Amino acid sequence: MAATSDLAAGSALAWSRMLVALGDVAGGLPPGAGAMTGAEWDDFALVCEQNWVAPLLWSRWQRNGLLEDVPDTVAGEFEERYTFYSSFMRKLREVVLPLLPALRDEGIDVLVLKGLHLAEDLYDDPMARPMVDVDLLVRPGDGRAVDIVEVHGFRQDPMGSVLDPVPWQRVLSSRDQLAPFYHPDGPPIELHYALEAPDLLPSIDMAHVWERSERLWLGGADVRVLATSDLLVHLCVHAAFHHVFDVRALSLADIAELIVRRRADIDWSQFWRTAEEWRVERSCILALALVHYRLECPVPDAVRERLPAAEEVQLYLDAAEARMRSHSVMLWRRGWPPAVRNQRRGLDGVVSMRRMAPRRQVRFVLERLFPPRREVAEAMGAKAAGPWIIALYPARWLTLMMTNGPSITRQARLWALRWRRGSRAGGGNVMDDQARLLVWLAGDGS
Repeated sequence: MAATSDLAAGSALAWSRMLVALGDVAGGLPPGAGAMTGAEWDDFALVCEQNWVAPLLWSRWQRNGLLEDVPDTVAGEFEERYTFYSSFMRKLREVVLPLLPALRDEGIDVLVLKGLHLAEDLYDDPMARPMVDVDLLVRPGDGRAVDIVEVHGFRQDPMGSVLDPVPWQRVLSSRDQLAPFYHPDGPPIELHYALEAPDLLPSIDMAHVWERSERLWLGGADVRVLATSDLLVHLCVHAAFHHVFDVRALSLADIAELIVRRRADIDWSQFWRTAEEWRVERSCILALALVHYRLECPVPDAVRERLPAAEEVQLYLDAAEARMRSHSVMLWRRGWPPAVRNQRRGLDGVVSMRRMAPRRQVRFVLERLFPPRREVAEAMGAKAAGPWIIALYPARWLTLMMTNGPSITRQARLWALRWRRGSRAGGGNVMDDQARLLVWLAGDGS
C-alpha cells in the first residue's frame, strides 16, 4: 500500500468516500471517482485497507465491470489484498468446515454466527468478506461441543486471555462464550452459549432465538443460522452495544449488504419487536442511522419512520464514526496477522467491564487475578493443586499484563480522564465519545 502520512490515514474525506462506496452494494465506486487525484485515491485505498474492505470493493468492481474506472495501481493493491484474504479464507474452510458435520453427527445443534454465515450465505463472493475467527453458538448446557472441537486440533490458550478457560458450566451464568480455541493451521473458534453475556443483556430470550432460527446447508452439514430479522438485530447490537462502535467499517457494510440483498426477507415488525424485547432499540436505531445517513444506503419506510432526523443524532453519529476510525487505524498500525488476533484476546473482557457496575468490575478483576488454585493447576498442566501452586500466580499476572497491557492501559486512562473531568466540572457534563455513546445507548441521556 502506498506510503501515506498519519494525517492522510485519518482523512475525513477518504473515510466518507469509503462509507458511501460500501453503501453502494450494486456498484462500489467512491463518489466522484472520475475526478479523484492520485493522492486522493491513495488516501482512499489506505482507509479501505485499515477497515478490511479492500477485498469486498475489488470483488464488486470486478463483478460489475468497474475496474477500468479505478487507477491500475489501486486496483492492483486491492487485488493483492483480495488474494491474501482468499488464501486465508480457504484455510479457514479447510480447518473449520469439517467441524460442522462432526458436531451434527453427535446430535449437537450448531448455529453459525456473524462472519462465516455472512460470507457463505449473504455475499456473492465468500472470499471477499474477511474474518479473523469463527463464532459458533450451541445450546446452553451442551458441553460435548468442547470435546469435538478439541478432537479437531483446537486448544485453548491456558493463561493468556482475559476470558480464562474455565469449565463451561461456570460460563452460563455470567458470560456468553468460552475462551477462544486456537488451531495451528487456521483461525480460532469461539463457542457461544448466548448472543450476549446474560449479566449484560438478560432480556435476550435464547429459547425464542433458537425457535426462529433457520436451516442452512454449510460445510456438508445441516446447521442453523439466525432468522434474517434476528440477524440484523444481532449485527446492530454487536457493533453498537457490544463494541460501542470499536469496530471496522466492515461491520456497517454487513448491515448494508443484509438490508439490500435480503430486503424481501426482513420482517420489520419482528425486527423492531425483537429490538424492544432485548432492550437494544437505541443500538439498532444508531447503527441503522449510520448505514442510512453516512453510507447513504437506501432503507425501507419501516426504518426511515423510526429513525430520528440526522441533525438530532449528529453528536452520536460523529462519536461512533470517531471511534471506528480510531479503532481501525490502531489495529492497522499493529498489523495483521498475528497482532490483531492477539489484540482481540485482550479486548473482550475489558470491553465487557465497561458496562459492569463498579462492584462487578472489582469482582471481575479479582476473579481474573486470583482464580481457584485447581484451575491454575489445570491450566499449567499440573497434576495436583497443592500449596506450591501459589508460586505460579506471579507468572499468571505477568502473562495477563503482557497480553492485555494495551487494553488495560487504555481503560485505566479512560477512567482517570473521566475522574479528572468530573472533578473539575463538579460532577461532570463533559464525556468522551465512548462514555457519551454508552449513556445514550442505555437510554439515560440524549
